[in-house]
Amino acid sequence: GIVLIFDEVQAGMGRTGNWFFAGSELADSIEPDVITLAKSVASGVPVGACLANNRVASCIKENDLGTTFGGGMLAMAAVLSTIEAIEQDGMIENAQRVERQLRDAITGAPNVAIVKGRGCLIGVEFKEECRPIHAHLLEKRIITGTSSDPKVLRLLPPLCTLPEQVELFADAINAKGVLSTQ
Repeated sequence: GIVLIFDEVQAGMGRTGNWFFAGSELADSIEPDVITLAKSVASGVPVGACLANNRVASCIKENDLGTTFGGGMLAMAAVLSTIEAIEQDGMIENAQRVERQLRDAITGAPNVAIVKGRGCLIGVEFKEECRPIHAHLLEKRIITGTSSDPKVLRLLPPLCTLPEQVELFADAINAKGVLSTQ
């Protein structure tokens, strides 16, 4: 059969307001056979991880997988500490709050066409090219990403984002003169 793999290097570890995009209502509860993780799984310490269901895992025999760098104590401690921090600090719930606050603050703002995404993985599509908005945000020391679509601003705030930080972003977006339709 076919093996379904979800690459959650960017979307996993609470980023979408769930531990993983896979299996969530966002993914229509689809359960992949394999999930790949990196970066956020250890808070930036170089680690890659692969989660597999029993069907796929049972196909892996002893010595099938090898690495010259895998299982290092520092990396594994970083993974454990990351998981503990996400759980203890309620970061998944916070990602959900960040999304709600962000949507409430900018949906319907002049020049905002649509707010896409979930949790702390958001795209804001504007009615016009958003480079001037991106430049304005940088002047305010608010770092966002651009995308291949010149109308979309990418937002990937940390899971520990505070309400005041979302307010700063919203105020900058809603500032008079920032959006050309004002």
